[in-house]
Amino acid sequence: MSQVSFRKIERSDIELVRQWRNSTRVNSQMINQQYISKDAQNDWFNRVKQSNDQKHFICLLDGRAIGVLNFSGITKLECEWGCYLGEERVLPGIGLVIESAALIYSFNYLSVNRLNANVLTSNKNPQSMHRFYGYNQLENKIVTNASGMQLEMACFYYQKEQWELNFKAVYDKLPKPILKVIENTEFIVD
Repeated sequence: MSQVSFRKIERSDIELVRQWRNSTRVNSQMINQQYISKDAQNDWFNRVKQSNDQKHFICLLDGRAIGVLNFSGITKLECEWGCYLGEERVLPGIGLVIESAALIYSFNYLSVNRLNANVLTSNKNPQSMHRFYGYNQLENKIVTNASGMQLEMACFYYQKEQWELNFKAVYDKLPKPILKVIENTEFIVD
């Protein structure tokens, strides 16, 4: 059985994360689609290390870094999450595992009452996963990125009490091998 774990991003990860983030496959699904230089990546990492309202994790599959999971806008009430896979050859269904990890971490570790998820409307897979998990969908919104390009976002949210009522039914729909991976997923925090 595969093991999925999450650990905080370290300085030694930032070049790999930058390469993933600059890849066309990942970059095209982001609000900020500008090329990220080494200096800009270093500046970002330094800001993140000092921030109290963001958390960024490397997703590991059997010890191999495969992507990023992040939480931003963290308050006592809510936060937003996002992720991307940097590697293409990964466990089928890994998105379902990451989705579950985001819900568990936000409600059990961050203790927020609401988890938000916004995704470009062109990025269909995350929207399907959010619906599968039972997120509430809001009206789409238009955002303008740093390049002045307008992008349409699909907006979702989950309330903690709603997740507590729904998680068993959601897990019952998951393929058993994916559920086993979810049950053994861990966050390595300091």
